[in-house]
Amino acid sequence: MRNVNVHPFDAFDALMIEIINYSTSVSSGDSCVRFLESIGVSVSEKLIEKATKDHSRFINELDTVKYVCTEFWSSVYHKQVDTLKTNYQDVYVLTVNEFQPLLKFESVPESMSEIPKYLAFPSGLLKGALGSLGLNCIVTAECEQLPTCKFTVTILSYRGVN
Repeated sequence: MRNVNVHPFDAFDALMIEIINYSTSVSSGDSCVRFLESIGVSVSEKLIEKATKDHSRFINELDTVKYVCTEFWSSVYHKQVDTLKTNYQDVYVLTVNEFQPLLKFESVPESMSEIPKYLAFPSGLLKGALGSLGLNCIVTAECEQLPTCKFTVTILSYRGVN
């Protein structure tokens, strides 16, 4: 048995379950995933504006990504991204071990097809936060081994705002 330090089920978790249930009732497949991602983008734009209101300007692209992986991600998921890797050519891979929204899939493997819905919102959070900080990007998510997930951020352009 794993000894994992995860936050307890809270209002955010309950809200996410309801948002996913709602999105599934009004759309399906890719449109459901896009809907959930758009909610993540919208939420993060508001959160990042509040979080960085008194923050000094980010020096470069890497500092911006580091901030999102530590401070911003922690404010939402109660822990930092576990690993941040880059090829220094505008691609960043963020690894989150023991990702709370995926823990339930370990005990219910027949629901694995639902995982993209649970990764769409956090993908949108990353895209919206980085976009608000001047990094126009594409975010993709994958889960090769539960409950670890990887978010790949491909930077399209950087306008250095804050």
